[in-house]
Amino acid sequence: MKKTAIIYLSKTGFTKKYAQWTAEESGADIIPFSEAKKRRDKILTEYDSVVFGSRLIGGTINGLSKAKKLFYTGKIPFAVFVTGATPIDAQDTAPTLKKMWEQNFTPAELDSIPHFYMQSGLSYENMPFIEKQMMNAFKSMLKKKKGAEGISEGMAEVLGSSFDNSDKKFAAPLIQWIKG
Repeated sequence: MKKTAIIYLSKTGFTKKYAQWTAEESGADIIPFSEAKKRRDKILTEYDSVVFGSRLIGGTINGLSKAKKLFYTGKIPFAVFVTGATPIDAQDTAPTLKKMWEQNFTPAELDSIPHFYMQSGLSYENMPFIEKQMMNAFKSMLKKKKGAEGISEGMAEVLGSSFDNSDKKFAAPLIQWIKG
């Protein structure tokens, strides 16, 4: 059986939750990113594959560039999962996610690094102060913007409070990849 390390970076708890669910279902080990950086060489020799998980913030996968430098060596399989508040079944999700992947990976990386999106939510209670301020500014901008049929106003309402749309089903494709 393939031995996999799930290395995660989590600020608000969603990525950690998905890392735990994925590990439970796949038999992988989970390691916080801060610890994994210290154990890099050991991880690369003891594991058959590495998965990096983090959150999406402003279109960027938090910590991905560091994770790729440390663990995307070409010697063992490397995959990425990202959590975000964007609903999986929304009408414009596919183009939004495509753009996000293209902003975070080179074309060659998109072909060689399996990547997975897992719908989560927002947790203002666990969000760093500066990010709360950024979200408040974004919500204000959306409220002022006149979008088609009030879409911006509706989005501002949705972003107005914490919510959790996490579901184990969103981890299923990654679990399948780990299991082979």
